[in-house]
Amino acid sequence: MKNINLHNVAERFLFTQPDPVEISGIYCTYCVDSPVPAVKSCLMCEASLCEKHLRVHSKSSEHVLSDPSTSLKKRKCSVHKKILEYYCTEDSACICVSCSLVGEHQGHRVEILDEASEKKKGKPMASADLKDELLCSICLHTYTDAVMLRCGHNFCRVCIDCVLDTQDESGVYTCPECREEFQERPALIKNINLHNVAEHLLFTQPDLVEISGICCTYCVDSPVPAV
Repeated sequence: MKNINLHNVAERFLFTQPDPVEISGIYCTYCVDSPVPAVKSCLMCEASLCEKHLRVHSKSSEHVLSDPSTSLKKRKCSVHKKILEYYCTEDSACICVSCSLVGEHQGHRVEILDEASEKKKGKPMASADLKDELLCSICLHTYTDAVMLRCGHNFCRVCIDCVLDTQDESGVYTCPECREEFQERPALIKNINLHNVAEHLLFTQPDLVEISGICCTYCVDSPVPAV
């Protein structure tokens, strides 16, 4: 069972952190007899180099060196096969020089990729896009007592209970997010990790604490958050 919201939160968090693969465990591509730790990777050659092979490697400006990495192909443009050196802020995409000059990102505002990456790493975990992942789609507030349906979508316990109560009469239960149907009233699975993340956000962002998850008594056809 995939926990969709927690997966998205983890993905956003990892995007702001240094790649753990690049810290250690990368070996020189050319040391085939015995593994030797790499000190640099060449994006042009898509190879990792130890100190010995780095000394004899091409010094051409086209051979861009980076910290050791196993994901070198991801640093090349899939269209122009050139190194991704820039970040398009308008499309939130990593691009090469050709994308910027003659490609679909021509005329867009761009930043040097390494500088953009440093800015991303400096962002606090509770950034605007992360907050969006912690919003209940029913009450549109930060989760309180987060629970999950079998389809993987998460809601405040009170909010989803409100929705399921209105579906009791028809006997047809559906997820408000993906509309997956359940033959019987679905069990609510407490999402401990997502609950803890939401609690931490509310603790560090007191302005987000609002009364939420309470539905209007008179809106019997479809639940509407009470104000």
